[in-house]
Amino acid sequence: MEPIKDILDRLDIQIQEPTPTIRLICDFCGREEIYDRISGDTVLDRHYPTCQRCRDNYLDLKISTYIADTIGMRYANADWPLFDGKFKRPINQVMEFMRERVQSNANLYIWGERGAGKTLFAAVLVRDYMRHLGIKERWFPHYIKGRKIAEIYKREEEDKNEVWQELIKSPFFVIDELVTTGDYSAERIFWLVDERYINRRMTIGISNHGRVQIDEGKSGLGIDFGPKIISRLIRDEDDSVLFIQK
Repeated sequence: MEPIKDILDRLDIQIQEPTPTIRLICDFCGREEIYDRISGDTVLDRHYPTCQRCRDNYLDLKISTYIADTIGMRYANADWPLFDGKFKRPINQVMEFMRERVQSNANLYIWGERGAGKTLFAAVLVRDYMRHLGIKERWFPHYIKGRKIAEIYKREEEDKNEVWQELIKSPFFVIDELVTTGDYSAERIFWLVDERYINRRMTIGISNHGRVQIDEGKSGLGIDFGPKIISRLIRDEDDSVLFIQK
């Protein structure tokens, strides 16, 4: 008698293997889901975005991970309540002020003494921006320290141009520690800020120095490029400058 397998092969009949599955339990709501192993789907891919109970937690988890990767682990949980009492105006007014500037793509300059929490506040702004505009890749903000901008120019031409275009096109861009090691660095920061200014894309500059110090060349940005950079970030002193109290 001809074996079953040979008969199936002769008739070109394929036996469908059962799809391997995996059971996953949501960390947030405890709901159990069964997913297809072959597709590589996970709770993060399919459950969190569709579960109403988990959506906010999922978003915060993704944002915290992004902040930890780009700004630093210690800033991953930064949020508005940490800055209550750190400004001359109530925190809810500062929140409203920032969201209005983001909506209008208006630049901003933030300054304060060392240890005032400027980088922590940058992380708060990144979190708030991502919360309100979602976590799609095209909405991801960019954060960079001033000294790193000049380092981009030391890369290979193709890589340098790709990163430069990415920084120019980013819808929300934060330059922390707005200080340089010389005119070469300051000039490149100015090129970047100016290009974004021309294309009406929001840039936030953060520094230890007030405008008077920058205009006098005492900020580390130099007398030639410091005033030019600050002129692109500040249009009106009342609307474009935020001081963080220590």
